[in-house]
Amino acid sequence: AEAFSQYSIPSFETGLRTIPPSGNDIIIPFEGNALKQIPSASSLNTGEVLLRRRFGAGQYGLFIGRMNEKAYTRLSAFRPPQGSGLANKLSRKYYSQQVTNPDMDLPNAYFDNDLIYVENAARLFYNDGTWRTLSMEAKLPARLTVTSEPAVAQVLIDGIMKGTTPYLAGAVFSPSAVVQVKMDGYYIQEDFVDLEGKAQVTKHFTLAKKLAFSTGAEIDAEAYSAENTESDDELEQRMGELDKKQAEQTAANKKAIDDFERTYPALPPRDEFETTEDFTKREGKYLARKSPEKERLESSGNEKLKRLQQVAEKVQKYKTTIESRVYQRYFSIEGLKLDKYNADEGYFPVAVSIKEGDFDFTFSGNLAIPRDVARDFKQKLSDGRLSLSYRNKTIRLVIGGEAAKRFYDFTEIKIRFNDKDYSLNGSFELPEYLTDSREWKEIKAAEKKTEDEKKRIAAEEQRRKNEEEKIKNMVRIPAGTFVMGSNDGESDEKPARQVTVSGFYMDKTEVTQEQYERVMGNNPGTFKGCPTCPVEMVSWNDAKAYCEKVGKRLPTEAECEYAARAGTSTKYYWGNDMDGDYAWYYNNANSKTHPVGQKKPNAFGLYDMCGNVWEWCSDWYDKNYYRSSPADNPQGAATGSCRVLRGGSWRNGDYSLRSAGRGWNYPDNRLGYVGFRCAW
Repeated sequence: AEAFSQYSIPSFETGLRTIPPSGNDIIIPFEGNALKQIPSASSLNTGEVLLRRRFGAGQYGLFIGRMNEKAYTRLSAFRPPQGSGLANKLSRKYYSQQVTNPDMDLPNAYFDNDLIYVENAARLFYNDGTWRTLSMEAKLPARLTVTSEPAVAQVLIDGIMKGTTPYLAGAVFSPSAVVQVKMDGYYIQEDFVDLEGKAQVTKHFTLAKKLAFSTGAEIDAEAYSAENTESDDELEQRMGELDKKQAEQTAANKKAIDDFERTYPALPPRDEFETTEDFTKREGKYLARKSPEKERLESSGNEKLKRLQQVAEKVQKYKTTIESRVYQRYFSIEGLKLDKYNADEGYFPVAVSIKEGDFDFTFSGNLAIPRDVARDFKQKLSDGRLSLSYRNKTIRLVIGGEAAKRFYDFTEIKIRFNDKDYSLNGSFELPEYLTDSREWKEIKAAEKKTEDEKKRIAAEEQRRKNEEEKIKNMVRIPAGTFVMGSNDGESDEKPARQVTVSGFYMDKTEVTQEQYERVMGNNPGTFKGCPTCPVEMVSWNDAKAYCEKVGKRLPTEAECEYAARAGTSTKYYWGNDMDGDYAWYYNNANSKTHPVGQKKPNAFGLYDMCGNVWEWCSDWYDKNYYRSSPADNPQGAATGSCRVLRGGSWRNGDYSLRSAGRGWNYPDNRLGYVGFRCAW
């Protein structure tokens, strides 16, 4: 109790007073401006908690909120809920019997505007129609104190305004906190504070005063100072330490359970005089004792591991925050040297030398500034301010026996004059002790590796997007073996033989007039005015050029027949008899092309694989090619004068539309019944 005598607390009797070291008082949260009180335990509403403590005869303290689980003889605390009710928050067990007046006093309980503290054995009762008992956690919270120079600066913990310095945060159950300090006229400063396992933590900030213009105007009201912010490499080290601790805790959890199982007294075996029913009851009692003990041990270990994981997640999030943040530092313009103004190009040649605290560099370059401002600027040079932007990366070296921290990741340097910024373009020169150091070289090597990895990932992502775009209107044709050709067909279709084709993609439909015109800039077709009709009047060379522009290719003749058959061995891919539901041909096309995709597709989901227009293949045509062609992925004859056509067209009868049927034409010819589709 002595540890809490420093707090002043609200009391319904005398207003503000000091927590008593003992006695029969309980302090509970306000309801509006008054403490909430109930005449009896039966007055509790569903979902409310009774903190069993008498104010007077028949009066009880009431708190609606969330408790931590388990507590026995140490200080405990619980906090109000955040956004959800008790039923979703609590692990609880049923009280042994329904009661209207649970008989259990709490020796001491204290309230500090955020948490309820209970010392010694504490039991709470929860009423949702029946009574349930809740125990509280026996874990001591950390105490966080925040101070600053100068004092009376605003304190934010995890982004929430808490008060001003010196600030005593009281009990903090979070294993870590981001502490930020703000004050008008000073740079914002912050730090990541580790509270895990600590009883008392004090964080002091020395605020850096901002520079102001000669007019008195403040520079960058929301600018951060990085002096009290850990760098990304420091946080990386912290994350490594946390990973190690998590591994150690996981191993400790396993050892604790293994030791428990090894040392826990075994259940005596059933003897000859014990009935099955008696043994079952004895076994049940044994497990009823053992299981809760094991569960408490597992819960304790898992809670420790969970807190370490929470810290690791928070460190990673904070690291991302400070890496993305650009800090700014303003310097006196005295370190700036101007050369003669170049009126034709509109710039001053400049040199900047800064050696102030952590900043030690020389900058050479040009200050781009309009001619109508340049004269005034040169005359009133002292009215300007030099602004340096940098990322929060550091290198720590020992210079002259003293530890030094050097910021090096500069992103931009500017001059502010008459409330406008003017950029300096040039290069930084850093001290040799920095650039020659092993640490610097390691950092630069790591940066290059990271940059290369970013480029690789970006290239891979672009490649993936290109592929997705490329195959958006294509069908994946699986690898397979089929019988190519026909012994009942024309002489150039013989002999029929087994051919294996690797997997590939093929356009669902023939290339349309609209697609061709969008890529090639013209529409050569005879049947213009139908954007979704297949493009025709395209030579083999035209088709190949289109495919190359969109990153694809013309399919081979073997791929065309394999894709058309789609696993069938019949005359057509729907059977042995002609069916106009699958193809536009002489009998139903009315001497013209039709929009693609209107007829039924084959089993691969490809449309118009026969009819509408003949389709160019990549192969040279050879009428005797089948006699000597390879069995795996045949590519056609090595040379020839004509290219292969497949599928038949609107002007052909049913015989030309057979899956095995072959056609040919000269690669320069353009015909109103010949088009193409792409493969990839």
